[in-house]
Amino acid sequence: MADQINQYLSDKNILNPMQSGFRKGHSCNTAMLKILDDIRSSFDINMITLLCLLDFSKAFDSVDHVILCNKLKAYGFSDSVVRLIWSYLSNRRQRVKVDSGYSNYTQLTSGVPQGSILGPLLFAIFINDLFDVCKFSEVHAYADDFQI
Repeated sequence: MADQINQYLSDKNILNPMQSGFRKGHSCNTAMLKILDDIRSSFDINMITLLCLLDFSKAFDSVDHVILCNKLKAYGFSDSVVRLIWSYLSNRRQRVKVDSGYSNYTQLTSGVPQGSILGPLLFAIFINDLFDVCKFSEVHAYADDFQI
């Protein structure tokens, strides 16, 4: 499923090219080279450069399922794919173990499964439109870390 979603994103050129995390051919090295090149280029033309580093706290846990599915629809994913993703994300629950005791289960209404193949990909789709907000500066991202 991840391969098919990646292929669709690639074919439709959906993911912003400045997102280096969770993409084939992109890495933390890609992100670092882009940032260093932006700084060097600005320095070469005597521009003042300010780098703002942002790290989203609990980023994977904050993915709203409804918003994500609406974004999938907006990107042209079929209704059956959106329903499949919704099914994958829905009806998850968790509990906490402390020593030998367990808490009650709680229903999860947001977040993507960490440690999964689809979790990072769905997160990348979820944050894809954040690049559109910064119109007057260079932006790059690696996973949940943004560099403006």
